[in-house]
Amino acid sequence: MDLGPIVILDNGVPVEISIDDVAKYRGELKGKGLDACACRVCMYRALLTGINDVWGDEVPEGLISGVKSCLVSDGALHAAWYVTGTAPGMDAVMPSG
Repeated sequence: MDLGPIVILDNGVPVEISIDDVAKYRGELKGKGLDACACRVCMYRALLTGINDVWGDEVPEGLISGVKSCLVSDGALHAAWYVTGTAPGMDAVMPSG
């Protein structure tokens, strides 16, 4: 199943955040390569669905500052941190390249 990217505007410029970007970020936090945990996928899908439900065809400028979730796991937390840019000490995280 292709989940597609989460697209947000960063100062008017569209930025795509893929599930692979989230997996790379989580892997870096865990000291390894891509980390494909089920909780990361669930949170990514929930964020993608929620953004599409709230903004529809519009692309949001910036993004929500946080996420409330009952899925309590490192994978879900790291996915939410990456997409929202709200990790401790993190101003914003955007995929490079």
